[in-house]
Amino acid sequence: MTERRYSEEDAAEIFRRAAELEQSAPQSLAAREGMSLAQLQAFGQEAGLAPELVAAAARSLAQDRAPEIRETLGLPMGVRHVVELDRPMSDERWETLVGELRERFDARGQVRVDGRLRQWTNGNLSVMVEPTATGSRVRFSTTNGRSRALMTAGAAQLVLAGATAVALLSEGAPLAGAAGPGLSLLGLMGGALFAFGAFPLGAWARTRAQQFKELAQRLL
Repeated sequence: MTERRYSEEDAAEIFRRAAELEQSAPQSLAAREGMSLAQLQAFGQEAGLAPELVAAAARSLAQDRAPEIRETLGLPMGVRHVVELDRPMSDERWETLVGELRERFDARGQVRVDGRLRQWTNGNLSVMVEPTATGSRVRFSTTNGRSRALMTAGAAQLVLAGATAVALLSEGAPLAGAAGPGLSLLGLMGGALFAFGAFPLGAWARTRAQQFKELAQRLL
């Protein structure tokens, strides 16, 4: 039986319809939720790639991924980094990690172990290890509590100064009177507190991101 041949016009129409079907078809579960390392290794084997090479490539991708800097009002208030390990974390490795955390952040912190869940915390700084189907997941996270407190206090003073000024103006009282200097001082203090809290955030976030990345690379 002779195999059917398609003209250029037929081929163009086939590809066009295939593209429309791809766009209209619902996404597969893997596309929506991503694939596990085991699934990647299975696909790799079909393409002739050794599972250990796929795992090594996945580890190198994890090493290259930068920590996430979380912003509030455009300011870097927090840093987060997640690392996937292809093996469970042993008690010995956990103890070594706790020692590295205490040395790196110059803080003893608190250790909590709940079954296979492990956590080290020092104020807003937290490192958590949880089991996965194929290994462990390590979550590094922190927020700058000092800057947040200063900025909140500064913003509150600015709001108070503004609200008082509006109230005085609505009553017909001149701001140049006795209340004027006090409101100006309150506003200046609020602005200064907010600036003192916001100014160091950039350097702080970059430092924490670098520390998280270095600790993650040691784990990997």
